Amino acid sequence: QIAPGQSAILVVKLALDPPTAAAGAGCPPSFKLNLSARLGTGDDAEEISVESQAVSVRCRAAEGQSFLVTFRDHDASVGCAAVIPPLQSCPRDGALSSCPVLLTMHGTGVSANDQADSYKRQATKDEWEFG
Repeated sequence: QIAPGQSAILVVKLALDPPTAAAGAGCPPSFKLNLSARLGTGDDAEEISVESQAVSVRCRAAEGQSFLVTFRDHDASVGCAAVIPPLQSCPRDGALSSCPVLLTMHGTGVSANDQADSYKRQATKDEWEFG
């Protein structure tokens, strides 16, 4: 039983239906979630189903592109940060590896992802690319 205001961990497995829907296309630009649950046990159990509105996603096809991560902040609010992976593997020191980090803050009206994608890095001697 979960009382109002409480929370519980719910493990959810997501899969494309049919699984071949993303073959060749990378990932779908949008999809709907169909959730089914069984509430209660035994003869008193009730089955419910809910279908979501279209959920849009941004697909990252190439390795090395920026991506978003969320984290729980010190005040229990959920924060968001964008990450650009390093161009090369990080050096290992025993069991630990270390990478240099550049931290930048974005302002009002600038998303974390747009901030990360605004940085260029040198891909080859004569080519530069955005994160």
